[in-house]
Amino acid sequence: MKKFISILLKIAVIAMSVFLGFYLGIAFMGALMTGADETAYVLTYLLEIASALLLAYNINVIVHEGGHLVFGLLTGYRFCSFRIWSIMLVR
Repeated sequence: MKKFISILLKIAVIAMSVFLGFYLGIAFMGALMTGADETAYVLTYLLEIASALLLAYNINVIVHEGGHLVFGLLTGYRFCSFRIWSIMLVR
């Protein structure tokens, strides 16, 4: 049952993401086609903010996990592998 709920949750997140992307794309293109400069400016600003947040999150994860690696090595731990997302360094 837990596996079913997990799969259902993943499908729901993907469906909402697709819907949101489609809706924002239609709204953005509609604003550009009608010449509504203010609406296009606001949508562009929101896309820039979302992109900046995504970039900042990824940089934060890399620095955080790198900190675990560096301070682990400084205190004498040995590592077999270091992984961030699908990128893995193996010793």
